[in-house]
Amino acid sequence: MLCVNFLFLWLEQCLVTIAQTFQKDEHDVPGPVTEQERKRIMDTKQQQKRQSIKLEVFPLAQKSRGCQLHILENCLYVGVVIGWVLYYAILETWRVSEANVFNLRRSGQLVAGWNIFQIFHQDVSCIPWKFWKEFLANSLLPFAVAYILLGQIVGLVNQKRKYYISVIISSVMIGVTVGWQFLAFIMAFTSMGFLVSLLKRPSLVWLFTLGEILLFGIATISKQWLQYVSHPGLALVCLGTSSFRLFSFGLEYCKQAGRFQDQKQRINFNFTDLLKYNFYFPVFVAGPLMSYDQFMLQLQRRRSNRFWLRFRTSIPDIVLCLSVILLVEIATHFCYFYGLAKSASIVKNMNPSTAAGIIFWCVLHQYLIYFVLYEYSAAIARFDDLELPRPPACVFSYFTFRDYWRLADRGMYNMVVKYIYIPFVQTTPTLMMKSLGALCCFGFMAAWHGGERHHLLWATLCWLGIQVEVFAVVLFEMRFLKRITVKVPPQLSRRIQGLFWCPVFLLLVVVHMLLILGSSTWDILYILASQN
Repeated sequence: MLCVNFLFLWLEQCLVTIAQTFQKDEHDVPGPVTEQERKRIMDTKQQQKRQSIKLEVFPLAQKSRGCQLHILENCLYVGVVIGWVLYYAILETWRVSEANVFNLRRSGQLVAGWNIFQIFHQDVSCIPWKFWKEFLANSLLPFAVAYILLGQIVGLVNQKRKYYISVIISSVMIGVTVGWQFLAFIMAFTSMGFLVSLLKRPSLVWLFTLGEILLFGIATISKQWLQYVSHPGLALVCLGTSSFRLFSFGLEYCKQAGRFQDQKQRINFNFTDLLKYNFYFPVFVAGPLMSYDQFMLQLQRRRSNRFWLRFRTSIPDIVLCLSVILLVEIATHFCYFYGLAKSASIVKNMNPSTAAGIIFWCVLHQYLIYFVLYEYSAAIARFDDLELPRPPACVFSYFTFRDYWRLADRGMYNMVVKYIYIPFVQTTPTLMMKSLGALCCFGFMAAWHGGERHHLLWATLCWLGIQVEVFAVVLFEMRFLKRITVKVPPQLSRRIQGLFWCPVFLLLVVVHMLLILGSSTWDILYILASQN
C-alpha cells in the first residue's frame, strides 16, 4: 500500500509540473525596434539577473520549456490523484472516524455538534482552530465592524487621524479579551523598543528582540507570567507578532540615513507612527507580518473616501473567508483527523494509506486556518486601501523546500530575508555564507516559534533540505551534466522531476506535521514504520 500511495503522490507532483509549463517566462522581453535597442535591453536583463542571483536565498533551477504532455496522460494523472484524495483522504478517514466515535468521545476529543436529522459529533482536539473560531466570532468580528465604521467616520473629517482609531480599537480589544495588565505590559515593551531604536545601534535592537523572544517564548519562563492573563494563547501570539514589528521598526530606524531621498517617499519614525504600525487592527493579532517601511509607504498614499467602492473590493475576500470556515466546520463534523492522529492506539490499527490520508488532512487543516486569518485581515485592510502579503499557498504547491520556505508565510519570509539573510550575505555572497545565512534565518524562526525540541528539529530539517536542493542545482549547472540533460526529451525530463519530487513532498508533509502535532508526529511515524 505504501508503494501505491507513493505512486499516487508522484502523479500528483506531475500535475504541478504540468501546470508550470504554461507559465510565462519572467525574462522574456518583446522584440525591440532596432538591434541596438535589443542588445541594450538584454544586457540590462542579464545585469539585473546576476544581481538578483547574488542575493537570491536559494537559486532556482532552470525550467524545461515546450514539454506539454498529451491530454490523455494529463487526464490519467488527474483521475488518479482525485481518486486517491477522495478515497483515502476522505472516505477512509470518515470510515475510521465513525468506527472510533465511542473511543474519541470517551477521551474528550469529540463533543456534540450540529443537530441536523441526526446528532453529529465534532472534533475539538485541534486547539488552534477551536480558539480562533471562538475568538473570531466573539471578539474580532464585533471589533472589526466598530473599526470599519469609526474609521470611515473619522476619515471623512481628517484622514490622518483615522489610524488612531486602529490603536484605540486594538487596545480596547486586548484589554477586554486578555486583560488590561497585559495591555499595559505590551505598551511598555513598545516604549522600550522605541527607546532602544533611538540609539541607532542594530546590535542593541537585535539584543532587545532576542531577549524578548527568549523571555516570552521559553515555556518554563512564560508559565510565570501567563497565569496573570485570561487568554495565554492569544497573549503569546500578540507578543510574537509585536516583537517582529518592533524588530522591523528598530532596524529601519537604524538605517534611515541616506534612504528615501525622494521627499514623496520619506517616512517618519516617531512614537505615534510606531503605535499605528504595531497596533494596526487588521494585523495586530492574526497577521500577516509587514515591514515598517512597506506599511508606512502604503499609509501615505492618497486614498479615495468612497466607502462602497472599498466594500465591493472586500466582498470576494469576505465570501472566500466564510466559505473556507464553513468547509472546515463540515470537515470537523465528519472526519475526526486530529483526534485520530493524537490517539496512538487507533493509529496502530490503521493501514499506512489511511494514516497518510489523516496526515494529509491535518496539514491541509492547518493551512486553511492560516488562510482564514490572513483573508480576514486582508478584507479589513482593503477598507484602508492597504495591500497585505498574500495568504499561504496551498500545501499541494510545496514540492520543494524552497517553495515551502517562500510560500508558507510570505510576510515572515520577506522580513526574515530582508533583515537577517541579506545583511548576512550582502558583502560576501558565497555558497558558504548563503548556507550560514539560511541557518541563521531558520534558527531565528525556531526561537520565535517557541524554541522547543520539535521547533529546532523542524528548522534543522528545513535547512538541510534546502542545502541538498541547492547542491543539486549547482551540480546540474556543471557542463558535463548540462550536455546530458540537454539530450533528454522535455516530457521525459518533467516526469523524472516529478519522480524525484515525490519523496521531497512526503518529507515536507512530515516536517510540517512537526509544527502541528509536535512529538505526536514521531508516534505516528514509528507506528507506520513498525507495520512495514
